[in-house]
Amino acid sequence: MRVLISLILLVGLLLVTGQVLAQDGGVLVPNLPTDGVEEMALRLFTLIVDATYLPFAAGFVALLTAITKRFSPTDANVIALLWTVIVWAGYVAAQRAGYALQFETMTEAMTTLGSVVLGVTITPVVAGRLYSFARENNVAVVGYSRPTAEIKN
Repeated sequence: MRVLISLILLVGLLLVTGQVLAQDGGVLVPNLPTDGVEEMALRLFTLIVDATYLPFAAGFVALLTAITKRFSPTDANVIALLWTVIVWAGYVAAQRAGYALQFETMTEAMTTLGSVVLGVTITPVVAGRLYSFARENNVAVVGYSRPTAEIKN
């Protein structure tokens, strides 16, 4: 039964995302006459094309926000918004220069490498501090609880 449900979910997912994957050609900007209303429509269309959500950059923005939050007392939402705008501006500039695919690739590579490096360096430090805090406050770690004789008063 699990296999059948998984198969139905997979087919449903492919039906939903199949249309998105069919858009590999990019957005075509129409060649409109450049006078008055047509000029404004062309500029509006260009603005809409440039103001797209960058799903490939979401992990990169989260990584940059986490790193920046370690050194700044600013709210994480403000930091994330700042990094999102910076990455978006970089993507628009790369798209105008014809390097959108390279920008995507580099962003995804930096996200992967940053996650690995931070995971290898920060995880042991945080795990050690977490264990020390748990030991000092007699908090159960993975189901173990010290006897009441060991509790510090």
